[in-house]
Amino acid sequence: MACIVCIFCYIFFYQFGIGPIPYFIGSELFEVSSRPVGMALGSLSSWVCNCIIGMAFPSLQRAWGAYVFLPFSITCALLFLLTKFYVPETRGKDPSEVASEVSKGFKSIIK
Repeated sequence: MACIVCIFCYIFFYQFGIGPIPYFIGSELFEVSSRPVGMALGSLSSWVCNCIIGMAFPSLQRAWGAYVFLPFSITCALLFLLTKFYVPETRGKDPSEVASEVSKGFKSIIK
């Protein structure tokens, strides 16, 4: 029973946390004409990564024991840094402003 509760908690927090990010990024960074393709690619990458994690986790758990979450934690930290320094801020900008910023390429905010 505790396992089922933990799975439901994971799904709940995932869906309110990192789960919808591929859809938000696709809707914010792509112009209207290319938005469906961008969102489809974001959804595809999310599901492929989830499948890979689901398939790899049991083997990693047997091999690494208590350190099984270490590669996932490192990946999350690296993706956080990538997002922080390379994904442009879209708050308060028109879609045309975002499109012009994205068309210049993703530049790091680190000087």
